[in-house]
Amino acid sequence: MDKYTMSGKLMHKASNHNTKRCEVAKWVFLPHSDFERLKSNPYQEHEAITAAKDLMYEDGKAYHCITVPSTHMLPQLIETDSFFPA
Repeated sequence: MDKYTMSGKLMHKASNHNTKRCEVAKWVFLPHSDFERLKSNPYQEHEAITAAKDLMYEDGKAYHCITVPSTHMLPQLIETDSFFPA
């Protein structure tokens, strides 16, 4: 099965940051209220995202991410260093 991939500017990165392709390793669907809480405080720990921590990493070719859609909204892309800062 082909992986879902996307490319785009990551808004929280410095303007000179060279982005790589994002490969979505997993879709983590959240109830709308959980999604809104995560969206308003993205550094707050959430067990569904923490459980997928090993799927989020960067290699030479791509960021390996999860995407977190609400049952009512468009997905939010989460990459490892935005949720688990070094």
